[in-house]
Amino acid sequence: MAQALALQEIAKYRLNNGAVLVVKKREDTEAVSLQVWFRVGSIEENYQQKGMAHFLEHMLFNGSEKYAYGEIDRIVEGFGGRMNAGTSKEYTFYYINIAKPYWKEALEVLYQLTQKPKLDEDMIEKEKPIVIEELRRGKDDPTDVLWEEFEKLVYKVSPYRHPIIGYEETISRFTRESLLEFFRNYYQPQNMVIVVVGDVDPSEVKEYVEQTFGKEAGKPVIRSQYVPEPEQ
Repeated sequence: MAQALALQEIAKYRLNNGAVLVVKKREDTEAVSLQVWFRVGSIEENYQQKGMAHFLEHMLFNGSEKYAYGEIDRIVEGFGGRMNAGTSKEYTFYYINIAKPYWKEALEVLYQLTQKPKLDEDMIEKEKPIVIEELRRGKDDPTDVLWEEFEKLVYKVSPYRHPIIGYEETISRFTRESLLEFFRNYYQPQNMVIVVVGDVDPSEVKEYVEQTFGKEAGKPVIRSQYVPEPEQ
């Protein structure tokens, strides 16, 4: 019964462009958590793209049409919020946790971050050594090495056998054009779920989401075709 009531308190909408919005009203907190999820991770990459989902996650923090490099961090921190992101095999997500009065500002930041990135060529080249150094640090971590070797052993042809961060040889060859092609396919409404949890009015959240994310055009996502994993 309690579970059924909890589910009833979740409002779910599908916008005209295909984006999904989920709002959970909670009156027991003064904080609001806002998240944007995209169904894209390392398994969607061909070999030349290995590491691109993770690299793009880094790049989106390097400025947008509205906010210059570093301004997004200053805005969120100025409101006492916390912002981060993550990339998995199947999904990439971005989130801001912030005080209730500033949820609209946070949603605008997430909109700019995920829909209006600059992806400047010079910033791409600056980001490459940062991500490659992250990759090299992972090679010194026994747990990371264990999992990487385990996945290569378990999966023979599946894209799950490749590390999320990619390889030096693929990362070093990323171009603005290849990143934009990847971004335009996956970072769009028909591949997006927006989640807002906190003491907010679901209808007001929907209205504001329609004014931001709802303006973007949706299109069918081109998915990678996987080779079946052979029996072992």
